[in-house]
This record gives sequence, C-alpha cells and structure tokens, in this order.
Amino acid sequence: MKHQSRTKQELLEENTFLKQKIHELEQSESERVRAEEALRDNETKLRAIFNIVGTGIFIIDRDTQIIIEANQAAIEMIGLTKERIIGQSCHSLVCPAQAGKCPVKDLGQTIDNSERKLLCADGHLKDILKTVYPITIKGRNCYVESFIDITERKRAEEDLRENEARYRSILGNIEEVFYEVNLKGDITYVNDAVEKMLGGYTRDELIGLNNREHTTPETAKRMFSVFNKVYRTGEPSKVNDEIITKDGSTKLLEISSFLVMDQDGNKTGFRGLLRDVSERIRAEKEKKKLESQFYQAQKMEAIGTLAGGIAHDINNILMGIQGNASIVLMDIDPSDPQYEKLKNIEQYVISGSNLTKQLLGFARSGKYHVKATDLNKLVEKTSGMFGRTKKEIRIYTRFQDGIWSVEVDQSQIEQVLLNIYVNAWQAMPAGGDLYLDVQNIIIDEEYVKTYRINPGRYVKISITDTGSGMDDATRQRVFDPFFTTKEMGRGTGLGLASAYGIIKNHGGFINVYSETGKGTTFNIYLPSTEKKEINEEIQPTEKVIKGSGTILFVDDEEMIISLGKEILKKLGYNVLLANGGREALEVYENNRGKIDLVILDMIMPDLSGNDVFEKMREIDPDARVLLSSGYSINGQAAEIIKKGCCGFIQKPFNLIQLSNIIDKIMKNGSVFYSLDTPDAII
Repeated sequence: MKHQSRTKQELLEENTFLKQKIHELEQSESERVRAEEALRDNETKLRAIFNIVGTGIFIIDRDTQIIIEANQAAIEMIGLTKERIIGQSCHSLVCPAQAGKCPVKDLGQTIDNSERKLLCADGHLKDILKTVYPITIKGRNCYVESFIDITERKRAEEDLRENEARYRSILGNIEEVFYEVNLKGDITYVNDAVEKMLGGYTRDELIGLNNREHTTPETAKRMFSVFNKVYRTGEPSKVNDEIITKDGSTKLLEISSFLVMDQDGNKTGFRGLLRDVSERIRAEKEKKKLESQFYQAQKMEAIGTLAGGIAHDINNILMGIQGNASIVLMDIDPSDPQYEKLKNIEQYVISGSNLTKQLLGFARSGKYHVKATDLNKLVEKTSGMFGRTKKEIRIYTRFQDGIWSVEVDQSQIEQVLLNIYVNAWQAMPAGGDLYLDVQNIIIDEEYVKTYRINPGRYVKISITDTGSGMDDATRQRVFDPFFTTKEMGRGTGLGLASAYGIIKNHGGFINVYSETGKGTTFNIYLPSTEKKEINEEIQPTEKVIKGSGTILFVDDEEMIISLGKEILKKLGYNVLLANGGREALEVYENNRGKIDLVILDMIMPDLSGNDVFEKMREIDPDARVLLSSGYSINGQAAEIIKKGCCGFIQKPFNLIQLSNIIDKIMKNGSVFYSLDTPDAII
C-alpha cells in the first residue's frame, strides 16, 4: 500500500512536470510564431526600403559574382527589367571596363564611395558613386553593392570647371583689373592685370592689403563713402578716382563696385572692375579743347565776314568824304581859312581808314604787300622801336640762327607785333619782362587739324610777358573784335582781333596761353618760303600828277561815280562813266580802241569785277584795268591781278594816291614788277 501510494505521488509529480513542459512548449511555440511574424514584418519593411530608396542596390554572390537581387532604383537606373538583370555578372553592368579585374574579389580593394561607371540598357555609361560591403544571407556569402547616379553632378562639376577656366582666362586676358574686397576693404582677390595697371605690384603683394594703402587720404574717404552707399542700398556704383601706383605716380581709374552676398543673404564684401581712363579722359579733354578751338575759328570766321562787309561799306562812305575834300582842296588856296579845316577832314578820314584797316585785318581782307622776310630782323626792329618808348619794360630776345624766310606784308606783321607788345605793356603797369623768341619748327598733320592749315615748315614767334595774365573767360574772347577789358574810351578792341585775321590770312595761326597772375604767351606761326629776302623800298610821290587820255570809271554807287568823274577831270583826263558791270561792258564795246584805262570796282551786284575784267579782255586782250575796292588786294582781287590786271587801289584814296598810280600805269603798263609779288600797291 505504501508502494502504491508513492507511485501515485510520483505520477502526480510527473503529471505536474509534464503539464509544465507542455506549457513551456506552448509558450516557446508562441514565441517562435511571434518571432517568425516579426521576421516577416522586418523582411517586408526591409524589402520595402530596399525598393523605395533612391540608391541602386545589387545583391551579388561573392563566389560567382552573379547578381541575385536588384532593387527598383537599380532597375530604373539601368533601364532593364529585373528579370534581365538578375543572373548577369556584376561586371557586365557595373565597372564594365574592369571586367575580370574586380577591385573587391580580384584585387582585394575596399570600395567605399568610389567613382565608377554603370552600363545602361541604351549603351551609354553613367557616372556612379559606389560602395561594396560583404554580407552573409542564409549561409550564402554575398556582397551588397550600392550606387548613386552622379552623372548630372559630374556634368555640373565639369561645367563649373569649364566656366571657371573660361572666367579665369577672361580675367587673365582683360586689361581691366577685377578685384574683390571684404567689408573691411582688405583685398581678397585681384587678377593679373593689376601688375601692369598699378605699376609693378604683384598679385601676392596686394592680397591682404587694404585699399586705403594705395590711394590718397582724400580718395580713401571718397571710396569709403562709395562702398558705404553700395552696402546700404545694394545699388552698384561707378566713379572716377586716383590710385597711387607702386612707383608713386597716380592714375585716374574708373572704379565700379558691386555688393557681394553669401547664400544666406549676408553681406560679405564688394567686387568690381578698375579701368584705366587716364588716356580717355585726356583724349576727351583734348577733344573738347579741339572742338572749342574749332567753334572759336568758325565764330571768328563769321565775325570776320561781317567785319569785312562793315569795313567795305565804311570805306565807301569815307571815299565820299575824302573825294569831296580832295576836290575842294584843289580849288582853294592854302592860305584860305577853310583849307586847314579840309586838311583836318582828310586826317579824320585817315583815322577812320586806319580803323577799317584793322577791321579788314581781322576779316582777313587787309591790303597786303607780300615779300620774303627775315622775322629775326622784323622782331628786332619792332622790339627796339617799342623798347625805346617803354623803358620800364625789359626786353629779352632769342633768335635762332639760319631762320627760314616767310612771305609776309612787313607792315601788317609789324602791326601784329606792336599790338601784342602794347597788350603786354598794359598788363604790366609797374613794369616787367618781355621775352621774344623766334625759331624754326616743323608742324605735323595732327597738330594743324584744329587750325585748318597745312603741315610743314613754320617760323614761330613767341611773345611772353610777366604781367597780370588772363582768366579763362577773357582768354577765350581775346581775339573777338571790339572785346576789351579796358575802360570805356581807352581801346577799340580791334588790336588782337586784327592780329588774328592778319596772321590767318598769311596762312598761319596764332594762339594764346595765360593764367591769372602768371603772365601771357602769344605764339605766332607763319609758313616758311624758299624765297630769299629782297631789300627794296619804293618811295611814294608826294604830289598830284596830272595826265591825259580817256578813262572809263566803273562803280555801282552814284556818289562814287560822281566823285570819280570830277576827280579824274581835275587830273586832266576824259571820263566815261558806267553804273555796274553790264553797263561797263556796253560802254567799253562802244568805245573800242578809245579807252586808255578802266578803273573798275571789284564788288558789284550785277557782274563781279572778275567777270567784267575777263569779258573786257575778250573784247581787247590789251585792256588796261585798275581795280578799286573797299576790300583789299588779297582774295578775289589777287586772282584778277594774276590774270594780268594792271594795279589795285583801296578806298578811300585821295588825289595824290590816285594820280600816282594812274601815272605809273599810263607810263609802264602796270604798277607790279611781278604778278605773284606786287611791289607797289596803293
């Protein structure tokens, strides 16, 4: 019974044990099921991740190098179906150029973010960044190979490199300096052009320097203001300022500046270009100067034309006064109370005529007696004459040996020189120095453009005083007729104006340089000639010479015609009259062979003196013609004289002048020894 009872106990214990084991087994199975479910969940998640990541992934058998799995990114990247990818060797798609030389298996390399190639379905290669690491899957040794497409990045990097090379090439070849500075003004970059522009600085020397270190304090302040404005407004700027080069000289630069910001919009500095504009600014100033001189020349020419016309009309009026006075003087005794008054009228006419001569000189219509001249002698003569009367002025002369001859009217050039001497004297009321320099020079084509004259050999006269000088406004008007800085009644304003016209009419030019308080320099340029100076003077006859013969007097003003008739009759001549050119030709034709001399006005409304002269020569090739005009011998008159005209007389003239020139023509056929260089002009 006792044995049976123990057995029962044992059975109970065994039963309990078995129940416990069954429970444990049930729990274990439950855990296994849960583990399998968790594993399936993880596998599902991993496969989902495997297929949705943008990185291409291959699972490769380590021994055979066969692809056993590929994710969606790899499929799309290659362009093949999954079925066509799985089963291929990895080197047929990845690193195709390295087939048989697997970096991992054959060469034992570690591949971690290494650049490789991926062969796509269409045959082209993509750049990839590849990583390979070993893994064991269900007891099978494998590689996980992941790769990302970096083709676009590589292309962008290549474009960036090309652009950088292109920009570096541009920056290396442009003449402008490209610069970058930080907010402190320290230079962080400059291109190679800086070495040439800043006179020897190297790029390395400039990097790190502050821009204030190669400019003046004043310029540095201005540049700070410019950069400050760019910083505040974000608007680019462009200014001209001076920079100090390495050798200490300055250059005028055009400085452009732009604000630089980083990706976050923070202001980091400035960049821009430096352009050397020294030459451009100089050229612009020179252009403005040339334009100013050109407009001045045009203005002077227009005023000259007007002045010449006025002088011509005044000379005709003076001719009327002079003619009537001369006629009356011939009829009264010198003891008559009215005789002296009439002589005074003649003097007033001479004074008026001198004024019109200055006007005509400015208008380049003066009466010129041109001959080869040594300007050394002429300057010496005039300065000596002037110095004797103005002893408070010290005169210093410098004459070049072998000075070239010039063809000038000596009396006109003397007038020019004396006008300038007087101008200098008036600028030195307390006395001063006058420097006269005469030299030969060659003027090139570039220099003469402004003055519209021919290049070549010139003789230059420089007249420099130590007087009060002129401001710019006065200097620009100094050659204007009637312009004067003197008080009313102390000057006509014609002296320098006539000087300008006389020099211009001689084929030369005159200019002036002056600053207030620093004196004045007048430079006169006259073209040289190969002709040699001839020293000869013709003394005018100082008495009325009567004669005989028939003279045709031609003019277009009734007053002058009436005077001409009476004067010529007083001189003993038969007189025929004509009002205008057409009537003159008619009278000449009707009296063919009877007329000994024609006194012909040069300017007439119907036919010019030149036309009348040519038609008279057609009627009679030996026709003798004396030109008369309120203008002068140069210009149109000079052309008629070259065609064989016998002489020229300028209004207003008196009986002595007219009778002498008529007498010479009647006796000699002409008053000219040479048609090119008239040696006797009334």
